[in-house]
Amino acid sequence: MRARTASASLLVAVALAVSPMTAAVADGSTDTSPGVTRSAEAKLKAQARKLERAANARGAIVLGGEVQSVAGQTLTFTVHGGRYKVLRGTDLTVIVAVDAKITKNETEGATLADLVAGDHMVVKSRAFDFIVDTSTDPATMTVTATVTRVAASTMGG
Repeated sequence: MRARTASASLLVAVALAVSPMTAAVADGSTDTSPGVTRSAEAKLKAQARKLERAANARGAIVLGGEVQSVAGQTLTFTVHGGRYKVLRGTDLTVIVAVDAKITKNETEGATLADLVAGDHMVVKSRAFDFIVDTSTDPATMTVTATVTRVAASTMGG
């Protein structure tokens, strides 16, 4: 009985030691580094699908955050609010449509040039796309969107 138990323990230890290599071989890749685990990849893909379903069901996604930078028609912000908790704390870069409605401090007719780093803002879009990139370790979710509405206010304003 003891010999079988020892053998089983040894097999478990060997299986744990070669599992990263086995995963790489199973993928057909020649890289033997651990890379992205299948469970992390699956979890991220499930989150992306959940976000896409929620966005489609609501017709639009509204996210709040803090402006990091503005360059041309792109706006980068850190997500602080919204119902999509998985996005909170992440930096998103979105394209602002040329005909987007932009307000700052409740004044209509503002432009992207009026927004500065640190402004609080809310964006609205009907065209969000969630793409999972498994070539990085850890896997990342890229969110692309064309925003049709930006409402910003200065900090404390």
